[in-house]
Amino acid sequence: MTQFVDGYGEGAPRFATASDWPHPRMAPQRWYLQPDGSLAARIPAQASGRTVAEPPAPTATRGTALGTLFTASVQVRDHSDCSASQVQWTLGLAGLLPRPCYSDSARVESLQGAAVFETAPMAQDLYLNGPIQADLWISTTRTQAALSVRIDDVDPATGTVKPLTHGLMSAAHRAVDTSRSRFVNGTMIQPWHPFTTAAMLPVVAGEPMLVPVEVFPVAALVRAGHRLRIAISASNQAQGIWPAPLQRQAEGNLTTLHAGPLRPSSVVLPVVPAGELN
Repeated sequence: MTQFVDGYGEGAPRFATASDWPHPRMAPQRWYLQPDGSLAARIPAQASGRTVAEPPAPTATRGTALGTLFTASVQVRDHSDCSASQVQWTLGLAGLLPRPCYSDSARVESLQGAAVFETAPMAQDLYLNGPIQADLWISTTRTQAALSVRIDDVDPATGTVKPLTHGLMSAAHRAVDTSRSRFVNGTMIQPWHPFTTAAMLPVVAGEPMLVPVEVFPVAALVRAGHRLRIAISASNQAQGIWPAPLQRQAEGNLTTLHAGPLRPSSVVLPVVPAGELN
């Protein structure tokens, strides 16, 4: 299998080939969200919480053009129209008129009030190739909640927060079918959610719950000196919006993201030896 590897090569795209996918030498690594906003391989000794807020509902308009042609549009209100998701979920059409925020997540994460967690500068290149799973302990103030998880590469020289991949999950659909999920070396790295009405689980305000979030697969090289960032917010309207009844249930929700010895939120990364690129 041949894949484009983001960050591999200077000045021109570079591709890498492996005999299978996920990469046969990929080994999952679980990194935990820390109270100080860092990411580390250890479970935090102290409990902490970060809060993210449900944004206003998007607005919809409809009308006619040229007298008979029906028109409709949806305006997001969580700033995700200025993110890589806008390009992805318009099938690349938005990218025909490039904007700096399509290749730099700093703006959308700041405006969304995302909870941001970063590694220390990489001592050596980090090669990621495969699916990603974020296991997030949360509690809510309403009966519907969503989690948006962005994975970024932070360049210390320019400050650019380059988007690598992203995942979006409704807490009510957190049920996992382990028989269909992907495990590598005994660690689940790609949860399989039924996404059916029958499989939905209640979201009880104030009651902590574990939400496994499937993050789209990635193939990227995070260079030595760069930082890996996990940014978690309550929406990504460029990708998906609530149906009206669920929007009313989510309105005004505050989601607390937990980290600590009893509720250790974490992300499972698909790490491949960087030498596999040589």
